[in-house]
Amino acid sequence: MNWILTGVEAGTGKEVARQMLRKGHHVTAIVKNYLNVTDLTSLYPDNFIAEEMSSYENSNIISCLKVVFGRESEVDGVILCDSHNLAQSAEEMTSLDVNSALISGINEPILLVRALIPFFRKRKKGQIILISAPIDKKMPGSVAISYAIKKGLRAFIDSITDEISAYGIRTQVINVRSDDELSSFELVRPTSTIPLSDNCKPDGLMSKTVAEDDSRRLLTQKISDGIKQKYMTERYSLR
Repeated sequence: MNWILTGVEAGTGKEVARQMLRKGHHVTAIVKNYLNVTDLTSLYPDNFIAEEMSSYENSNIISCLKVVFGRESEVDGVILCDSHNLAQSAEEMTSLDVNSALISGINEPILLVRALIPFFRKRKKGQIILISAPIDKKMPGSVAISYAIKKGLRAFIDSITDEISAYGIRTQVINVRSDDELSSFELVRPTSTIPLSDNCKPDGLMSKTVAEDDSRRLLTQKISDGIKQKYMTERYSLR
């Protein structure tokens, strides 16, 4: 299968890429610095390609995606690897540091997904998967910004799910378990937790179908009708 990956230049994202490549998947990584992934290009010359994109201007993103979709006969989905664990506390960070963290952590993934949706919609299928790395408990002061990034991305994915599901695009969020004894590299098992077919759904799936929404609305309506009926019965009994 063919995947677009982000966040593979270090940390959890790089391990996700390694494990997928070991399983024979084809990976196109969108990176800011090609030199950070030369180890993967040398180890997996046939399955790994890096597309360098220094700026997330819309024109740059579209140009990059046209290259990827033009080269690959099929793109199964995009995997956004959130690996933000900041070394400084929020109080120690400058305004520039905070802006930079939020831009790379939230703005850029959202801009990429926004540009990807038309490509998937045209093919009437695709997957948007967010892998959220654990927050480092050893650095409690940095939790605030990291948590904001993780919650922001998760909320964005959740908010677009209903609309894009009508075009055959599935969304999922996978939260990697946190463990102080192991590095985040050892915690990721994407080949067993990332669904590679419609028959495989991991824990933490955030996809909401139309049928589920209809059942919720029906239940809400039944509850509302029941309350109204009870109210009317009590009202007439008091006359």
